[in-house]
Amino acid sequence: MIFIFHRSVPLYERANFIIYILSRLSVNLGQSVFMFAVTYFIMYETGSALYFSINLVISMVVSFIVLPFSGYLSDFKNKKRIILYGEGIQVLLILSFFGLVTFSGVNLFVIYTYTFLSSLVSPFISNAFQSAIVELFDKSRIQKVTGYTASILSSVIIGGPILAGILFGLLEFNQMILLF
Repeated sequence: MIFIFHRSVPLYERANFIIYILSRLSVNLGQSVFMFAVTYFIMYETGSALYFSINLVISMVVSFIVLPFSGYLSDFKNKKRIILYGEGIQVLLILSFFGLVTFSGVNLFVIYTYTFLSSLVSPFISNAFQSAIVELFDKSRIQKVTGYTASILSSVIIGGPILAGILFGLLEFNQMILLF
């Protein structure tokens, strides 16, 4: 990461790098921890691999269908707005999910509905983040920024479930939702 903090790199790019990396890390770590915790909760409560698998299929199929549309919007619309609106929608979804779980208990329909809605929004945020790189950094540094971002996100894939497992043992399910 030394390249980005070199004196020859403009200050705004250094700030963009820090904000970009921290944003991607927090969004992806939160999502990874939450998805693992939800799927583990389903397996723990029901003991059914079928119910566990349904949640994963909902997430993957919805994301797969929405990805082309999110790519189109990221190419032709304001990426900053897509990210901010998407994150705002995610916050509303998680608060709604928390309220439902807290006041009416956890059931599979609520979990599946949240997974479906979250999977509709997440590709838009992810694509907008990824395509924003070309606007935030000089062309000569895009490859390095992409490499560092990929390294960090790969670490999240490994660290997210580990953190989720620890939190699952320490917190109740609704506390994990609130933490997310």
